[in-house]
Amino acid sequence: MSTPPFEPPSSILIIGAGVFGLSTALALLSRPRYHYTHITILDGQTPNPVSSPQEPNPPTTSLDSSRIIRADYAVPAYARLAVSAQKLWRQGWGGEGHYHECGLVVTAAYGDGGGGRAYVTSSLENVRRLEEERGLGVRGKVVQELGDGEAIRSVMIGTEGASGSYGYVNWGSGWADATGAVCEIRARITRINVEREKAGFGKVYWRSGIVQQLLFESIPGSAIGPLKSPTHVVRGALLNDGTTLLAALTILATGAWTSLLLNTRHYLTATGQVLAYIQLTADETARLKDMPVLLNMCSGMFIIPPTPSGELKIARHGYGYRNPVLIPNPEPLDSANKDSSIYTSLPASDFASIPPE
Repeated sequence: MSTPPFEPPSSILIIGAGVFGLSTALALLSRPRYHYTHITILDGQTPNPVSSPQEPNPPTTSLDSSRIIRADYAVPAYARLAVSAQKLWRQGWGGEGHYHECGLVVTAAYGDGGGGRAYVTSSLENVRRLEEERGLGVRGKVVQELGDGEAIRSVMIGTEGASGSYGYVNWGSGWADATGAVCEIRARITRINVEREKAGFGKVYWRSGIVQQLLFESIPGSAIGPLKSPTHVVRGALLNDGTTLLAALTILATGAWTSLLLNTRHYLTATGQVLAYIQLTADETARLKDMPVLLNMCSGMFIIPPTPSGELKIARHGYGYRNPVLIPNPEPLDSANKDSSIYTSLPASDFASIPPE
């Protein structure tokens, strides 16, 4: 049986205007096949992009002082993909002055039994291989192996300490102003929409609202393939003010709130991570402004250099902390989805009980 030709949806609803939602919209807008598709971007606090195009939704995790930008991954395919992304960052993809290529020190401890040393070794092999392949973006001989704690301290510019006893530095990695980059994507989408309207193409609509539930339609399994049981498809969303948004295709870019709209059945679990933001003095900021990012793969601790305003970010990336809550099952009940209520992990509404660490 031949595959029918692809027909782009006439309308797309993207729920969530963080980095994933906006990047998805930008990718769709760059493809000619979606020229005549109307795209609605919905977020809880999306302002009018005409009057304030650079004020995204504060609760989204994408809005932060910084994010690490690296090709230093243990999986070769992921490292190669990240190198391609770094090319765009160097070309100003995230906005002027938002990308800082200060280097990244990746460390572990000798004798580590938790896989941190193995990760660092595999990551080093990958970036060295990419460094040798011409045109992939890891420029020059920028990767240096660090055999002990003293070697690690020698590259931590402006500091007197070190974390880990083995690792390497990749001077072709760094960090980006996350909030600035998200604002740049929003502004770019707004500019593209102006050109689309001039050309008579599909429009981009910015909507503000909280989704109460997705709109499901029950379709017999035989109508969508070999499935034998009834299946539900999403036709749009109902907002908490009673507004209905319909679309031929609905895309969820809702991050840690996804299980409010879909029963993720623990395939996806939202966790909270431990972060600290320290306001430095002007002298401290000047001393640490050229330091590389530090990432310890054994402890999970990472440090990102201070922002121009002097904010230093320190965190420990790990399994994180769940916030189990009982909520109504967001999907229609059927033979495969029988529970009227489900436990899931959602972002906490208050932080009275901060973990001791």
